[in-house]
Amino acid sequence: MLVENSDKISKLYSRTFQAERDTAEVERQLASVEGQQEELSHWLDHYERVLNDMAAKAGGVDSGVDAERERTYVYSDISLKGHMLTIATVTRLPSAALLA
Repeated sequence: MLVENSDKISKLYSRTFQAERDTAEVERQLASVEGQQEELSHWLDHYERVLNDMAAKAGGVDSGVDAERERTYVYSDISLKGHMLTIATVTRLPSAALLA
């Protein structure tokens, strides 16, 4: 029985030692990931500042795509109102004027 318990203790020690090595490896990898996240955060903050500076120099957020979208909306609104006016005018004309 003493030999049997000695073997169990030896196996338990071996498993504990392996678990400690595995834990150390996981902690090392987590520290590496944390360092990469900090570096990524630094670069994202930098690029955000650069983009904000560019937007401020270009006249604010309404420049670029937003300004083009606004121009397109205004043009389509004017165009639609013109077409509606034309349809309204045509529908009020007498039938004889349409045939001419």
